Amino acid sequence: MLTTSHKANYTIQEWKDIFSRRGIDVFNLKALPENINNVSRKDEIVSWVNLNPLSEEFIIIDDDRSLNELPGFLMENLIQTSPYIGLTEAHLENIKSLLSKNYLH
Repeated sequence: MLTTSHKANYTIQEWKDIFSRRGIDVFNLKALPENINNVSRKDEIVSWVNLNPLSEEFIIIDDDRSLNELPGFLMENLIQTSPYIGLTEAHLENIKSLLSKNYLH
């Protein structure tokens, strides 16, 4: 699930390509709709989940610090990046580990 404020800068296929170039093959990728009401990222995600029950494993990748207040089941699937550094090798390893863990369940 793409929640970044940059989510509208690229198409879903372009995002998949970005992840692929970093060694992460993403088959099912969704993005939150544009945040026209300017709510916090946490509220944006919680609202989306309340309207779209999750039926699959998911990962949230975002740098927004309001996500530290996500409910536990969402927090467990959060990879929180730095707004100044972005996605690092350590994040990639965490993503791969989480994908692997989710795939085995």
